[in-house]
Amino acid sequence: MNLNKVAYKIILVIVLLIVVSVVIFKYTLVRKNTQKIAYQEISLYQHIFIAYEKGYFKEEGLNVELKSFASANQMMEAFLSDNIDVLGLTNTQVALTIEAKQSNQMKFINFLVWEKNAYPDYIIARKDAKIKTMKDLEGKKIGLHPGSAVRAFSEVVFKHFGLDLSKISTIELKPEIMQSSIIAGSVDAVYCMDPVATTLFLSGLCDTLISNPMQFIFPAPTPISGTALSTKIIKENPKIADRLIRAIDKAILYSRDPKNKDEIAGYIAKYTPIKKEQTLLMNPSVYWKFEEIQHERVQLLSEKFYELGVVDKKIDITSMIYQ
Repeated sequence: MNLNKVAYKIILVIVLLIVVSVVIFKYTLVRKNTQKIAYQEISLYQHIFIAYEKGYFKEEGLNVELKSFASANQMMEAFLSDNIDVLGLTNTQVALTIEAKQSNQMKFINFLVWEKNAYPDYIIARKDAKIKTMKDLEGKKIGLHPGSAVRAFSEVVFKHFGLDLSKISTIELKPEIMQSSIIAGSVDAVYCMDPVATTLFLSGLCDTLISNPMQFIFPAPTPISGTALSTKIIKENPKIADRLIRAIDKAILYSRDPKNKDEIAGYIAKYTPIKKEQTLLMNPSVYWKFEEIQHERVQLLSEKFYELGVVDKKIDITSMIYQ
């Protein structure tokens, strides 16, 4: 009887081990076949939101998981640690900096392009801070959109207007606290992105010093950032890369139809704190699909960043675009 009990327990343990092993195997298989796409809770990632919500990823047989990150730096850390397969967007300057230090980590498959009438960046000052010109920023405290890219860009723009950087105090601020920080007087001005800019302007408490400060670094069209795939996923399964391109290109095409503006604003409201009404007031986002990428233009931007000291090394951008 005791032997039967022992045998029963052994069989039970074996069965449980088999069940657990099968579950783990299936979970691992699902994870391996899941493409993790990183995004931040801002409207510029709308091409990713559209592709997911419209089912374009599923149409291509992809099992996509969207993962939100508080900052571009955190997103890049996860990407370089192989915890993310796709960067929904990464700033071109940041990608060039990474390429100079750790080459062949990513490949661009499209670009977000800032045009003369399509940009999200502004420098805005509080009205009672007595800032009427860029030169008036000296002696003031300025909040910056978080990330190394905007910090680098801000210094170039300030120098363009002849400001003494030693007389300017800057601090990085998360978008969600920018409005309260400038209105409360914690900072006097902000280098910000929409929807913060639109919200501040509509408050009546702030004035726009500069719209699209990037124009003083590189004229439009400016391929400021793009969706990037990890070289690892490309090497392991090139077909997945092609499917991702097709799905996101469909989303970019969908975003270009004015009839879809209201629907897209709803998607942005779902994945970000931005209200639908705010989105409809903002400048449109413009993207180059994969086959529309202007390689020469991206190369010129890369060379301009090197010339200005924004990046430390000359990079052949062709090696960073998916072929």
